[in-house]
Amino acid sequence: MAARIYVYGIVHADAAIDIVARPVGIEAGPVETRRIGALGLVMSPIADAEILPIRRNTISHTKVLEELLLNQVTVLPMQFGVVLDSFEIAAKAIAPREAHLLALLAELDGRIEVGITVRFKRDGLFEEIASERPEIGRRGRELVSADEVQSYHQRVAIGQQVEKIIRQKNASDHNEILHAIAPLCVKHKELPVTDDMIVVRLACLVAAEAEPQLFDLVASFQKARDARCDVSYLAPVPPYNFVRASLNWDDAGNAGG
Repeated sequence: MAARIYVYGIVHADAAIDIVARPVGIEAGPVETRRIGALGLVMSPIADAEILPIRRNTISHTKVLEELLLNQVTVLPMQFGVVLDSFEIAAKAIAPREAHLLALLAELDGRIEVGITVRFKRDGLFEEIASERPEIGRRGRELVSADEVQSYHQRVAIGQQVEKIIRQKNASDHNEILHAIAPLCVKHKELPVTDDMIVVRLACLVAAEAEPQLFDLVASFQKARDARCDVSYLAPVPPYNFVRASLNWDDAGNAGG
């Protein structure tokens, strides 16, 4: 019986490298790249009955992709959890889509995805507001010892003022970072934010040679706002936000993993 395989991604066949990252699963063989025409399938044999999305497995999946990226290998990343009944099924699904997949790889050649998140520091933000608007800080301190019922409307009024200032700072920082990064990006997109302290989450596709300039720009942005903002900068990351490799494993005969 053919061995089941776990799939990480698709690369150019001539770009294969030795992967040292730990494979997904417990009963798994080493990560390897097998040729399918002009493409290479990054995979590992696996005997686990089920692949659960636990931290160990998801990290292993990401580490394999990161190792490819750090070695400047262009990769079409697969979402976590693709298990096929055999390599032959993978080849059957991929071979007819070779031209399309090569075109997707060409879009990514020499480019990397960068993740940028700008988040307000809550304490620093409120300290800055109190410094810039001392009357708000003074009234806030006075209300600390005031009767909550009697001072209710005053508290609401201050809260509304602070909320308005935060919205203004958010819009200003949001627009400035977008305006600054745009010339350095081949593409960029805003991602959903998860709380009201996040100014913006960005996925940026940049030419590899432009990435150091983008890093310096983001570092300068952070330095100018260090009291109120934290900036997370991740590079390179698998380019999930800019490519979709549509492959129908079931039509190729996969029974499902």
